[in-house]
Amino acid sequence: MSEQATKIRSELAKLKGQQKWMTKLQWLLGAMLLLFITKSYLPTGKNPTDSDLFPILCLCVGWLGMLTQSFHSSTTTLSNIILEQLEDVV
Repeated sequence: MSEQATKIRSELAKLKGQQKWMTKLQWLLGAMLLLFITKSYLPTGKNPTDSDLFPILCLCVGWLGMLTQSFHSSTTTLSNIILEQLEDVV
């Protein structure tokens, strides 16, 4: 039983480390997006053109992709741990 507990603790520690880096990257990308928008459009008062919106769209898609991957990674790892424990019980 202690071997299983050690395995679960190591998996959870690995997951926690991954989430820390993903959270830092998400904040960095979100800050870049906000900085880009405020620096480009707020002081000048100009309306963005289609070519101006492309970098913003790329940053938004990247940010949403990172959020989705982070959520998927954590739920997959936790569900795998739970399934392993259920297999041992049954």
